[in-house]
Amino acid sequence: MEQYKANQANCIRVEDMGGLELFKAFYTTHAFSRHWHDGYGIGVIEAGCEVFDYRGDKHYASPFNVILMNPGVIHTGQAAKQELGWNYRIMYPHPELIRKVVEQVREDQVALPHFPNPVSADQDSAGGLLRLFDVLAESTSVLERESVFLITVAEIIRKHATFIYPNPEWSANNIVAEHIREYIENYYFRNISLAELSMISGKSQFHLLRIFQKRFGLPPHTYQTLIRIRRAKNLLLEGKPISEIALDMGFADQSHFTRLFKRVVGITPYHYCSNF
Repeated sequence: MEQYKANQANCIRVEDMGGLELFKAFYTTHAFSRHWHDGYGIGVIEAGCEVFDYRGDKHYASPFNVILMNPGVIHTGQAAKQELGWNYRIMYPHPELIRKVVEQVREDQVALPHFPNPVSADQDSAGGLLRLFDVLAESTSVLERESVFLITVAEIIRKHATFIYPNPEWSANNIVAEHIREYIENYYFRNISLAELSMISGKSQFHLLRIFQKRFGLPPHTYQTLIRIRRAKNLLLEGKPISEIALDMGFADQSHFTRLFKRVVGITPYHYCSNF
Protein backbone atom coordinates (compact mmCIF):
# COMPACT_ATOMS: atom_id res chain seq x y z
CA MET A 1 0.00 0.00 0.00
CA GLU A 2 1.44 3.35 -1.06
CA GLN A 3 2.23 5.78 1.75
CA TYR A 4 1.80 9.51 1.35
CA LYS A 5 3.41 12.30 3.32
CA ALA A 6 1.25 13.78 6.05
CA ASN A 7 -0.82 16.86 5.27
CA GLN A 8 0.65 19.94 6.92
CA ALA A 9 -0.75 23.46 7.25
CA ASN A 10 -0.08 26.61 9.22
CA CYS A 11 -2.09 29.82 9.50
CA ILE A 12 -1.16 33.24 10.84
CA ARG A 13 -3.24 36.40 11.19
CA VAL A 14 -1.92 39.96 10.74
CA GLU A 15 -4.20 41.98 13.00
CA ASP A 16 -2.91 45.44 12.03
CA MET A 17 -3.85 44.70 8.41
CA GLY A 18 -7.51 44.04 8.98
CA GLY A 19 -7.00 40.54 10.37
CA LEU A 20 -5.33 39.39 7.15
CA GLU A 21 -4.99 35.59 7.18
CA LEU A 22 -2.07 33.78 5.56
CA PHE A 23 -1.83 30.04 5.00
CA LYS A 24 1.21 27.94 4.23
CA ALA A 25 0.39 24.33 3.49
CA PHE A 26 1.43 21.04 1.94
CA TYR A 27 -1.37 18.63 1.10
CA THR A 28 -1.42 15.18 -0.44
CA THR A 29 -4.65 13.39 0.46
CA HIS A 30 -6.59 16.38 1.74
CA ALA A 31 -9.35 17.61 -0.57
CA PHE A 32 -11.23 20.84 0.08
CA SER A 33 -14.98 20.56 -0.19
CA ARG A 34 -16.87 23.20 -2.16
CA HIS A 35 -16.58 26.52 -0.36
CA TRP A 36 -15.93 30.22 -0.82
CA HIS A 37 -14.02 33.03 0.91
CA ASP A 38 -15.36 36.42 1.94
CA GLY A 39 -12.07 37.96 0.85
CA TYR A 40 -9.86 37.60 -2.20
CA GLY A 41 -7.61 34.55 -2.47
CA ILE A 42 -4.13 35.54 -3.68
CA GLY A 43 -1.43 32.88 -3.56
CA VAL A 44 1.43 30.97 -5.16
CA ILE A 45 2.01 27.29 -5.84
CA GLU A 46 5.53 26.45 -4.63
CA ALA A 47 5.68 22.77 -5.64
CA GLY A 48 3.47 20.00 -6.97
CA CYS A 49 0.19 20.69 -8.74
CA GLU A 50 -3.26 21.65 -7.51
CA VAL A 51 -6.47 20.99 -9.42
CA PHE A 52 -9.67 22.83 -8.54
CA ASP A 53 -13.12 23.65 -9.85
CA TYR A 54 -13.88 27.36 -10.21
CA ARG A 55 -16.94 28.86 -11.89
CA GLY A 56 -17.78 25.49 -13.41
CA ASP A 57 -14.37 24.93 -15.02
CA LYS A 58 -11.42 22.78 -13.96
CA HIS A 59 -8.07 24.52 -13.48
CA TYR A 60 -4.54 23.26 -12.82
CA ALA A 61 -1.95 25.29 -10.93
CA SER A 62 1.74 24.35 -11.18
CA PRO A 63 4.91 25.69 -9.50
CA PHE A 64 5.18 29.50 -9.61
CA ASN A 65 1.65 29.86 -10.90
CA VAL A 66 -0.24 32.68 -9.20
CA ILE A 67 -3.72 31.97 -7.80
CA LEU A 68 -6.21 34.86 -8.06
CA MET A 69 -9.68 34.17 -6.68
CA ASN A 70 -12.51 36.66 -6.33
CA PRO A 71 -14.60 36.90 -3.14
CA GLY A 72 -17.62 34.66 -2.88
CA VAL A 73 -16.75 32.29 -5.75
CA ILE A 74 -17.44 28.62 -5.02
CA HIS A 75 -14.38 26.41 -5.57
CA THR A 76 -12.68 23.19 -4.49
CA GLY A 77 -9.02 22.16 -4.20
CA GLN A 78 -6.92 18.98 -4.16
CA ALA A 79 -3.67 17.51 -5.40
CA ALA A 80 -3.57 16.65 -9.09
CA LYS A 81 -1.48 13.64 -8.02
CA GLN A 82 -1.63 12.53 -4.40
CA GLU A 83 1.85 11.01 -4.48
CA LEU A 84 3.26 14.49 -5.27
CA GLY A 85 0.81 16.70 -3.41
CA TRP A 86 1.10 20.46 -3.63
CA ASN A 87 2.78 23.19 -1.61
CA TYR A 88 1.26 26.64 -1.63
CA ARG A 89 1.12 29.93 0.22
CA ILE A 90 -1.97 32.11 0.08
CA MET A 91 -3.55 35.13 1.74
CA TYR A 92 -7.19 36.19 2.01
CA PRO A 93 -7.34 40.00 2.10
CA HIS A 94 -10.74 41.52 2.89
CA PRO A 95 -12.25 43.46 -0.04
CA GLU A 96 -11.87 46.73 1.90
CA LEU A 97 -8.12 46.12 2.21
CA ILE A 98 -7.95 45.67 -1.56
CA ARG A 99 -10.10 48.76 -2.06
CA LYS A 100 -7.52 50.81 -0.15
CA VAL A 101 -4.85 49.65 -2.57
CA VAL A 102 -7.02 50.67 -5.54
CA GLU A 103 -7.61 54.10 -3.99
CA GLN A 104 -3.86 54.65 -3.77
CA VAL A 105 -3.06 53.80 -7.37
CA ARG A 106 -6.29 54.56 -9.27
CA GLU A 107 -7.80 57.85 -8.14
CA ASP A 108 -10.42 57.57 -10.90
CA GLN A 109 -11.56 54.13 -9.75
CA VAL A 110 -13.85 53.32 -6.81
CA ALA A 111 -14.90 49.78 -7.81
CA LEU A 112 -13.24 46.63 -6.54
CA PRO A 113 -11.00 44.75 -8.98
CA HIS A 114 -12.13 41.53 -10.63
CA PHE A 115 -9.69 38.78 -11.60
CA PRO A 116 -11.02 37.04 -14.74
CA ASN A 117 -8.45 34.21 -14.64
CA PRO A 118 -7.91 32.21 -11.44
CA VAL A 119 -4.48 30.90 -12.53
CA SER A 120 -1.66 32.90 -14.10
CA ALA A 121 1.83 31.79 -15.15
CA ASP A 122 3.51 34.97 -13.94
CA GLN A 123 6.85 34.23 -12.29
CA ASP A 124 7.55 37.89 -11.46
CA SER A 125 4.29 38.22 -9.52
CA ALA A 126 4.92 34.81 -7.93
CA GLY A 127 8.32 35.95 -6.69
CA GLY A 128 6.86 39.21 -5.40
CA LEU A 129 4.16 37.37 -3.50
CA LEU A 130 6.64 34.98 -1.89
CA ARG A 131 8.68 37.95 -0.68
CA LEU A 132 5.49 39.58 0.61
CA PHE A 133 4.50 36.43 2.52
CA ASP A 134 7.91 36.33 4.19
CA VAL A 135 7.62 39.98 5.22
CA LEU A 136 4.08 39.54 6.56
CA ALA A 137 5.10 36.46 8.55
CA GLU A 138 8.43 37.68 9.91
CA SER A 139 8.69 41.49 9.96
CA THR A 140 7.77 43.41 13.11
CA SER A 141 7.70 46.70 11.18
CA VAL A 142 4.18 47.88 10.33
CA LEU A 143 5.69 50.28 7.80
CA GLU A 144 7.50 47.46 6.00
CA ARG A 145 4.48 45.17 5.97
CA GLU A 146 2.16 47.87 4.63
CA SER A 147 4.66 49.11 2.03
CA VAL A 148 5.47 45.70 0.56
CA PHE A 149 1.78 44.72 0.57
CA LEU A 150 0.78 47.91 -1.26
CA ILE A 151 3.49 47.64 -3.93
CA THR A 152 3.00 43.90 -4.53
CA VAL A 153 -0.80 43.89 -4.68
CA ALA A 154 -0.95 47.08 -6.77
CA GLU A 155 1.27 45.43 -9.39
CA ILE A 156 -0.87 42.28 -9.44
CA ILE A 157 -4.02 44.36 -9.89
CA ARG A 158 -2.37 46.33 -12.71
CA LYS A 159 -1.33 43.17 -14.56
CA HIS A 160 -4.21 40.80 -13.90
CA ALA A 161 -7.39 42.62 -12.83
CA THR A 162 -10.22 44.31 -14.63
CA PHE A 163 -12.89 46.63 -13.27
CA ILE A 164 -15.56 45.21 -15.54
CA TYR A 165 -17.71 42.61 -13.83
CA PRO A 166 -19.80 39.92 -15.54
CA ASN A 167 -23.46 40.94 -15.62
CA PRO A 168 -25.49 38.82 -13.17
CA GLU A 169 -28.56 37.03 -14.43
CA TRP A 170 -31.60 38.32 -12.57
CA SER A 171 -34.20 35.80 -13.66
CA ALA A 172 -37.23 35.04 -11.50
CA ASN A 173 -35.55 31.80 -10.36
CA ASN A 174 -32.37 33.60 -9.34
CA ILE A 175 -34.40 36.03 -7.24
CA VAL A 176 -35.99 33.04 -5.49
CA ALA A 177 -32.54 31.52 -4.91
CA GLU A 178 -31.30 34.80 -3.41
CA HIS A 179 -34.30 34.88 -1.11
CA ILE A 180 -33.53 31.34 0.09
CA ARG A 181 -29.86 32.26 0.57
CA GLU A 182 -30.78 35.28 2.67
CA TYR A 183 -33.09 33.16 4.83
CA ILE A 184 -30.34 30.58 5.44
CA GLU A 185 -27.85 33.32 6.37
CA ASN A 186 -30.30 34.79 8.88
CA TYR A 187 -31.20 31.44 10.47
CA TYR A 188 -28.06 29.36 9.88
CA PHE A 189 -28.08 28.11 13.50
CA ARG A 190 -31.51 26.49 13.14
CA ASN A 191 -32.27 23.00 11.85
CA ILE A 192 -33.94 24.34 8.70
CA SER A 193 -36.15 21.93 6.76
CA LEU A 194 -37.01 21.73 3.07
CA ALA A 195 -40.65 22.32 3.99
CA GLU A 196 -39.61 25.59 5.65
CA LEU A 197 -37.70 26.72 2.56
CA SER A 198 -40.60 25.70 0.35
CA MET A 199 -42.97 27.83 2.41
CA ILE A 200 -40.82 30.97 2.33
CA SER A 201 -39.94 30.61 -1.36
CA GLY A 202 -43.30 29.53 -2.72
CA LYS A 203 -41.64 26.71 -4.66
CA SER A 204 -41.87 22.94 -4.36
CA GLN A 205 -39.06 21.24 -2.46
CA PHE A 206 -37.69 19.61 -5.61
CA HIS A 207 -37.90 22.84 -7.61
CA LEU A 208 -36.19 25.00 -4.98
CA LEU A 209 -33.31 22.51 -4.75
CA ARG A 210 -32.76 22.74 -8.50
CA ILE A 211 -33.03 26.55 -8.46
CA PHE A 212 -30.56 26.93 -5.58
CA GLN A 213 -28.05 24.45 -7.01
CA LYS A 214 -28.08 26.15 -10.40
CA ARG A 215 -27.59 29.62 -8.89
CA PHE A 216 -24.90 28.84 -6.29
CA GLY A 217 -23.36 25.56 -7.40
CA LEU A 218 -24.20 23.70 -4.19
CA PRO A 219 -27.33 22.59 -2.29
CA PRO A 220 -28.91 24.62 0.55
CA HIS A 221 -27.65 22.30 3.31
CA THR A 222 -24.04 22.71 2.16
CA TYR A 223 -24.48 26.48 1.99
CA GLN A 224 -25.79 26.43 5.56
CA THR A 225 -22.75 24.43 6.71
CA LEU A 226 -20.41 26.98 5.12
CA ILE A 227 -22.21 29.86 6.84
CA ARG A 228 -21.92 28.03 10.16
CA ILE A 229 -18.19 27.49 9.66
CA ARG A 230 -17.67 31.15 8.72
CA ARG A 231 -19.40 32.21 11.94
CA ALA A 232 -17.51 29.55 13.93
CA LYS A 233 -14.17 31.04 12.82
CA ASN A 234 -15.14 34.35 14.39
CA LEU A 235 -16.16 32.63 17.63
CA LEU A 236 -12.88 30.72 17.74
CA LEU A 237 -10.99 34.01 17.50
CA GLU A 238 -13.09 35.31 20.39
CA GLY A 239 -11.86 32.40 22.51
CA LYS A 240 -15.12 30.48 22.85
CA PRO A 241 -14.67 26.75 23.60
CA ILE A 242 -14.79 24.49 20.56
CA SER A 243 -17.39 22.19 22.13
CA GLU A 244 -19.76 25.10 22.76
CA ILE A 245 -19.29 26.46 19.24
CA ALA A 246 -20.12 23.06 17.77
CA LEU A 247 -23.44 22.93 19.59
CA ASP A 248 -24.30 26.60 19.09
CA MET A 249 -23.71 26.31 15.34
CA GLY A 250 -26.00 23.30 15.08
CA PHE A 251 -23.45 20.53 14.55
CA ALA A 252 -24.17 17.09 16.00
CA ASP A 253 -21.07 17.17 18.20
CA GLN A 254 -17.48 18.45 18.33
CA SER A 255 -16.19 15.60 16.16
CA HIS A 256 -18.71 16.39 13.43
CA PHE A 257 -17.82 20.08 13.60
CA THR A 258 -14.08 19.37 13.46
CA ARG A 259 -14.40 17.08 10.44
CA LEU A 260 -16.42 19.59 8.40
CA PHE A 261 -14.28 22.56 9.51
CA LYS A 262 -11.10 20.84 8.30
CA ARG A 263 -12.64 19.98 4.94
CA VAL A 264 -13.39 23.67 4.34
CA VAL A 265 -10.56 25.52 6.11
CA GLY A 266 -7.77 22.96 5.72
CA ILE A 267 -6.90 22.74 9.42
CA THR A 268 -8.82 21.73 12.55
CA PRO A 269 -10.63 24.29 14.75
CA TYR A 270 -8.03 23.71 17.49
CA HIS A 271 -5.16 24.32 15.09
CA TYR A 272 -6.90 27.41 13.70
CA CYS A 273 -7.42 29.14 17.03
CA SER A 274 -4.07 28.05 18.50
CA ASN A 275 -2.23 29.97 15.77
CA PHE A 276 -3.55 33.32 16.97
